[in-house]
This record gives sequence, structure tokens and C-alpha cells, in this order.
Amino acid sequence: MNKISTEILIAGAGLAGLTAAAAFAEAGLEVICVDPKQMGPNKNADTRTTAILNPGIELLKNINFWETAANFLQPLTTLKIANIGDNDNQINQMINFRASEIGVAQFGFNVPNNLLYDELIRYLKSKANFKLISGKSVKNITSRSDRSLVRLSDGTQISTTLLVGADGRNSMIRELLKIKKIKISYNQMALSFTIKHTLPHQNTSIEVYKSGGPCTLVPLKDQTDGFHRSAVIWMETAETAKNLHQLERIKLSLALDQRVAKVLGNCTIDSDVHLWPTSSQKALSMIAERTVLIAEAAHAMPPIGAQGFNTSLSDIKVLLDLIMTQKKNNRDIGNKSLLKKFNRQRTTKVTVAMAAVDILNRISFSENALVSKIRGKAINIIDKNEIVKKSFMHLGLS
Repeated sequence: MNKISTEILIAGAGLAGLTAAAAFAEAGLEVICVDPKQMGPNKNADTRTTAILNPGIELLKNINFWETAANFLQPLTTLKIANIGDNDNQINQMINFRASEIGVAQFGFNVPNNLLYDELIRYLKSKANFKLISGKSVKNITSRSDRSLVRLSDGTQISTTLLVGADGRNSMIRELLKIKKIKISYNQMALSFTIKHTLPHQNTSIEVYKSGGPCTLVPLKDQTDGFHRSAVIWMETAETAKNLHQLERIKLSLALDQRVAKVLGNCTIDSDVHLWPTSSQKALSMIAERTVLIAEAAHAMPPIGAQGFNTSLSDIKVLLDLIMTQKKNNRDIGNKSLLKKFNRQRTTKVTVAMAAVDILNRISFSENALVSKIRGKAINIIDKNEIVKKSFMHLGLS
């Protein structure tokens, strides 16, 4: 039997797992990352993008990603929230949140997922204290007072001081440790794709609210063909979303034009169209003996307000800070004290973020005409109150 020892074992080599691995490796910790998929540069076909807000940017700057990827990043300087009436298909209310209003250059950047993935892989391969084991899955976990013994599908045994579960919504780590979860389904699905459009996006992300769910347009880097580009996440009732997914691209483009009232001019889809169900899910505990759950293994939510991946980055930042404090004081990085602190610090903030996203989604999902009117009035009230408006911006970034 092949036996390996490490300080930190991360299950899951998606964006959250690799970002955690990079942060820990940069801090000098021994890290092994395990994933059942074959991993490596250009192995990720994810054509979606992720809006990374300022607090998460600081984490990525520390691992030198920002300098490498600077030419591919699209700044997000403004967020527009628009409300469309269900009867007239016109934008009736709109509010502009500008980063300059709270003294920052931008709220964050929009990053292509496959670029972020490839750069993280390349960065980690340069670290002597990192090892990637791909094509193998976790089959068994035995926790002891000073270590956890993790057996992989090929029989390899890894002894680790701390196990980090970053293996997604269907986390095997969470299941093996019998950590229960709660899940909310919305009978709702999301379409994602990229578009080129005739009007400039002006570094602005636009959330257009209407019954069925928000449709979000997130700016991408302009190219040299004369068109502007944005990424789209369009949430609808499950039945409507499935019907839209069956449309030819030209018909879906026309449907999008109507859905967002041509806020970016005429749109043309220029990528594959992905469809997936949306739901909220939360582990009842983010910890077990010598184990921490982060990212979607611990919490997952609909794609609203860029909270999903940014909440995951906050998990990583808090965990890294706690680990480095333990290392500085020559203490065990997997002991109960650290785990309890992590669970206490993250549980409340995760719960608040998930509740906010849930409320926004339900408000936008509703077909009730009264709800639509209330949504519009709320936009007007926030727009006219500078203190409330700035509070919303600070809250979104935090």
C-alpha cells in the first residue's frame, strides 16, 4: 500500500479547491489535492465566468494570479438593477450602484473560469510543497486524535493533519462523515452563455428582474471585431428554462433581447448554452473531527449578486488566517479549537448571505403583480437614499 503524509489534504480540485491549495502552498504548508477527474491545464471546458469581488481579489493577489491574468480581467465598476413590468416588457425602474460612490475603483473583476483554472494549475505545479493526485477519489476516512487517515480508490493511504472538503454540492467528504444538509429547491433552472452585443457595457453588470428569476449580464473584455461581449446567467422556472434551452441560437437571442428590453442593444449568442437546476443547500456543520468543509461542500446558493464563489473565498481566507496563527504558536492546525473558531466565524456570515440571496430570488421569482410593484418601489426608495444605497454596496462586498 502506498502511504503519503501531508499537513493539509484537499478533496476537490475545482476552482475553490485549487484556490485553497494555492493559498496554503504560498503560505509554506504541505498540501495534497485529490480529485476523481483527470486534471491539468486546458482540461477544464468551463466557459462560464466568475465575478470576483475586492476581498477575494486580495487573496488571489497573494498567490500572484492577478499579475499573470491582468490582460484577461474585466473590471466591474457599476452594478445596475432593473425591474421589468410583466405586462409591458419595459424597464420601469433602474438603480445604479457605482464603485466610486464608496471610494473604490471597482467592485471587482469578471474572470473566465477556464483561465482561472489553468493559471491556478500552472502556479501550483511550480510549488515543491504541492502535489496533485487526479483520477482518484476518497473512499474512506478514519479520524484519530492527531491525524486523519484517508484511503483513496487505488488503495493509497494519506495521513493528514487537516482534511478540507472542497468537493462540491454532492460532497463525498460530507457524506462519508455523515454531516447532514438542508436543501431548498425552487423549481427553477439557470441558462448560462456568452453574447456579443451592439451597445457598450461600460464595465457594468446588469441584473434585470422579472418573474421567473433575475437575468444577469456581466461584462467581458471587448475584442477587436467591433462587438462588445457579456456573460449571461438567465434564471427561469424549470419548464420555461427547458423550453428556452431547446431553441435555436437565433431564436434564443431574440428571446433574450425581449427579456432584458435590449438594454445592451441587439444580442447574439456566441457560445454553448448550459442549463442547470438552481437550489440552496447548507451543511448543518462546516466541521467534523480534523475536517473542514468549504465552498459548495458547505454552502451553495443561486447565482445572484456574485455571492457564491466570493463566499467560498471568504471561507479560504478565514481558514488560512486561523491556520497561520496556529503555526505561529506551534500548535496543531487540525485541533478542535481551530475547527470551532472556523465554524463559529463562518456559520453566521454564510447564513446571512444565503438568506439574502434566497429573499432576492423569491422576490424575483414571484409572478404576483403586487410583488412586482413592491420590487419596483424598493428600487426607487434605495436609489433616493444615499445612506441605504451605500450600505447595500458595503454589504455586498463584505
